[in-house]
Amino acid sequence: MSEQSVTTLKCLVLDDSVIYAEAIKQMLEHEPGIELHNSHTGFGEGLRAARKLHPDVVLIAGDTPGVASMVEAFDSALPEAPVIVLFDAEEPQLARECILAGAQMCMYNLEDREELIGAIRRLVTREKRRRQVFLARASNEEKKLARIIAFHGAKGGAGTTTLAVNAAVALAQMTKKRVVLVDAALQAGDVGVLLDIDHSANVADLLSHMKELDYDLMKDVMAHHESGVQVLLAPTDIERAELISSEQFNKIISVLRKSADYIIIDTSPALDTISMAALDTADQIVLVTMPEVTALRNTARFMQLAAKLGYPAEKLFLLLNRAGSKGGVRSEDIKEHLKHDIGMQIASAGKTLVAAGNQGIPAAMGKGRFGPAKSFRQLAMILDMGERESKRQQRARRAAWLTMGRNAAKGKAEQPAPGR
Repeated sequence: MSEQSVTTLKCLVLDDSVIYAEAIKQMLEHEPGIELHNSHTGFGEGLRAARKLHPDVVLIAGDTPGVASMVEAFDSALPEAPVIVLFDAEEPQLARECILAGAQMCMYNLEDREELIGAIRRLVTREKRRRQVFLARASNEEKKLARIIAFHGAKGGAGTTTLAVNAAVALAQMTKKRVVLVDAALQAGDVGVLLDIDHSANVADLLSHMKELDYDLMKDVMAHHESGVQVLLAPTDIERAELISSEQFNKIISVLRKSADYIIIDTSPALDTISMAALDTADQIVLVTMPEVTALRNTARFMQLAAKLGYPAEKLFLLLNRAGSKGGVRSEDIKEHLKHDIGMQIASAGKTLVAAGNQGIPAAMGKGRFGPAKSFRQLAMILDMGERESKRQQRARRAAWLTMGRNAAKGKAEQPAPGR
């Protein structure tokens, strides 16, 4: 009984349509560990009920008048409770407004019970983890944790691994901080090849030590590159790679995070469980694309998925690789198509990077004032500035939460939504 009470999730469903709410109730009321609460009252009453209940997650019907304003008010008054907006049919513009207002996810297929339950549990778990980290940092109860930057290419061949490797090397050389490079492309990892590392130990060697896992043990497993980067390699055998679960990967990253300054994760273009774990835990995702139609199409799909998963827009840093390629799509058209600013462009330098890869010497270790070495130093500088900016954003967000909480207490957020 005590175990169930710990894991029970309080789910508040807000909708003035009893029929709609009843359909959600039938999907969730018999699910173990979910405590369902329905509110068919007006917006103000629903917000007051939410404050008394302190739900773990809020479900709001997408056809509710002023739904985006409702989302914003709930996000302000109850920032610890993720909001999911449910639609009968796809409404991309309204869904985008809800995401910008603070919704963590918009869902369309309401007939898939397993998908809804999985989304609820996933969001609540992620929000609790983020809140714990945020509160620990804000109150100085925990030492500074490493900034996690995941490199992801929505299409294979975008040069993601090359960029991740060189960014890690440039960060280590420029900041003189502890940088760990993790090869999370477990079944096809090339990080070791690009760094010319001859090291037999890899992430799979940690699996038998998960209970006593600590940083000292991990240092024995990681390779040490001459640039100062510590490298956790992918398994050389596919069979061993398949043994690693997302829970084990998350534990490894959590141990690394307490002892490093930066963790650079190279992910697989395939969205397997390990890649998703890396993207979920990352403070920033460097989304690598190319000026090619197929790459841009896959990038747009990933951005749509990221929005549905509740990733804030600022978490995605769009990196255009091979910019200026002959016959490539113009950067202006890319920005217009993706509806997202390009964080940085790296000019095409195929011959230089291929030669560097064949020699096992990262281009970032070059001392030239121009070309790839300069580009990677600029990228490292931007990522380092991103860490400092994130600290300011955390302080501002904490202050905003306090202000919004006071305003909500005065009833500012309880203005009734306009009628149908």
